[in-house]
Amino acid sequence: GKRSTLWETLYLMGLMYKNTGDLKTSREYLKESVAVIEQIRNKVSGGEEARKLFSSDKQILKVYDVLIDVLLQLGQTEEAMEYLQKNNENNLKAKFKALDVKFEDEKRNRALEEERVMKAKLDGIEEQIAREKEMAAGKQNAEKLRNLEGIKTIAESEYLKFINQQINVQPELSRYFNNSVQPTQFRKIKKQIPADMALLSYLIGENQVYIFAATTDTVIAKIINVPGETITKNVTAVLNIAKSHLGGFTPLDLVSGEAERQQIVNDVLQKDPYLKPFEELYHYLIRPVNAEIAGKKRLGIIPTGSLNYIPFQLLGKTLPSGKFSLLANQYAIFYTSSTDMLFRVIDAEEKNMSILAFGNPDKSLPSTEAEVQDIKRIFPSATVYLREEATEDKAKFAGEQFNVMHFATHGSLDYEDFSKSFLTMAGNPAKSEDGMLTLEELWGMDVMNHLNIVVLSACQTAVTKGSHESSPVSPASGFLQNGVKSVVATLWKVDDEATSVLISEFYKNLRTMEAIDALRKAQVSLSQKPKYAHPYYWAGIVLLGDWR
Repeated sequence: GKRSTLWETLYLMGLMYKNTGDLKTSREYLKESVAVIEQIRNKVSGGEEARKLFSSDKQILKVYDVLIDVLLQLGQTEEAMEYLQKNNENNLKAKFKALDVKFEDEKRNRALEEERVMKAKLDGIEEQIAREKEMAAGKQNAEKLRNLEGIKTIAESEYLKFINQQINVQPELSRYFNNSVQPTQFRKIKKQIPADMALLSYLIGENQVYIFAATTDTVIAKIINVPGETITKNVTAVLNIAKSHLGGFTPLDLVSGEAERQQIVNDVLQKDPYLKPFEELYHYLIRPVNAEIAGKKRLGIIPTGSLNYIPFQLLGKTLPSGKFSLLANQYAIFYTSSTDMLFRVIDAEEKNMSILAFGNPDKSLPSTEAEVQDIKRIFPSATVYLREEATEDKAKFAGEQFNVMHFATHGSLDYEDFSKSFLTMAGNPAKSEDGMLTLEELWGMDVMNHLNIVVLSACQTAVTKGSHESSPVSPASGFLQNGVKSVVATLWKVDDEATSVLISEFYKNLRTMEAIDALRKAQVSLSQKPKYAHPYYWAGIVLLGDWR
């Protein structure tokens, strides 16, 4: 009954059988270890054992690392990718579920509380059964065990019935319920991937990198023999160089994109030491799947660990001509932790943008005012609030008529306790609002399910500090987990003025383009301005979630 010990024991058994060459037995032990991890993760309040287990993804990730390796050796590529995705989605969901969410809609609060009570009852019965089974032979009460199993069956039936009823009435509650996550079926997913797109999913192991490339035709996997430390070292270098305005980057130019995409380069040729980390990462992460993506125009990146902190747009190859060709020149790129968006049907109403925008609430970012005013100029029907009018309550209690929400403000991240991270807004003492829109408050906002795009024109809204975590928690992931379809967010402390120019271009492009192309064209436009040519000014702004 001690699951906190059992998962690791099963993992070590799986590892032992893997090392002796019995891959099928190894697979079964490792799958069982994952199942135990999910049982702990699904506890209503896992207590100390759950806190220890989930305080860092690093412990759990090693189980998935070995399982995925075994599955790939057995030729089960789709199932391997499925397990990687499941860990990413479930881990992020578990972190957000730990927040003390309070909805404005009392009906939702009651449903959430009832679900917790029913799940707690079920957990309690399971613990009683486990304790009874722990007793020595001869001391076990067979009749008591039968009764408990019967009670458990009834409780499970009632719980599942309740879950299904609630999700039918309030589908948005599915992400809050403990047992609502189902494994992704990649056979179904493949058919939903657009013909011009590839999804690239990554797992950084201790000594290997696993790359999955999924297209409408196939799912393939590549194992790259490179230590995880090497990847992390390059990621750190890429971030430091980009944020320090170093390296001889050339402006983006999409005219040559098609030709550059087709050129296969197998060696690291770059002489500029500042560009070398970008090229090395390209050869580790992109070159192995060149054949699968050469005919595509869009890439969906599903990163884990330290890869969450870099813009793949800056990875590149040195062409025979000597030009350093950035991935941004070759592909339109977005990021996601889930493939659910592939099944989303877009209706005609979504094309009509109804925007609610907030700018410079603490009066420290003057360029954001121009940014928000530009939005009003581009979309005259937009509702905008500036300075002291950009209050927290106006975001929290926004009407469901809005489908785009824009925050031109600061993002404040608490690296020790992500629940304390917040977006800076203007306070409103009359409504007991302190001007800090926290992740807990964000999750309780009813308007989220109606939002197609949230733009976080603020600092570091797409990342957190813990680069070892497979699924980082951030304001951006908070919005996505809460039902927003797409989020534009930032990977580092962006330049106020440059971001204002880029975001204005993005909104102009949105009138005629999908979000992925609107952002890419805005980045191209900014990179061609001499003042903002360096990627520091444009590459840190990324699209997460649905690309449309």
